[in-house]
Amino acid sequence: MKKSLATLIDEFTVTNIKIYHLTEKKKHTPEDAKKLEDLNKYHSELSSALNKSKAMKKSLATLIEELTVTNIKIFNLVDKIRANKHTRLDAKKAQDLNHYRSELCNSLSREFKERENIKI
Repeated sequence: MKKSLATLIDEFTVTNIKIYHLTEKKKHTPEDAKKLEDLNKYHSELSSALNKSKAMKKSLATLIEELTVTNIKIFNLVDKIRANKHTRLDAKKAQDLNHYRSELCNSLSREFKERENIKI
C-alpha cells in the first residue's frame, strides 16, 4: 500500500523527534546506537519518498525536517522561559526561531498553494 503525503510527513516528523532525543541523551548504550542507525535509515527512506513529490528550492523533506527541529528548539526554550530560568540570549533565540519558523511555514504554504501566514 502506498502511503499518503500526510502519513509520510507525520512519520518523518516523529522520526526527526526520535533522532533528536537520541542524539541529545547524555549517555548512549549500544541499543541507542542501533536505534539511531535504524532511524537514520528510515529517515533517508522517508526523505526520498517526500522529495519525489515536486521540485522546489528546498526539498519538502528538508523543509519539514527544519521545521521539526526548529519547533523542538522553540519548545525547549519556552519551557525554560516559563520556568523563569532563561537569559536574555534565550529570549532572543526564541524570537529568532519563531521568525524562522514562520518563514518555513510560508514556504510550505506556497508549495501547497495555501494562504501564507504573514508573521515574519
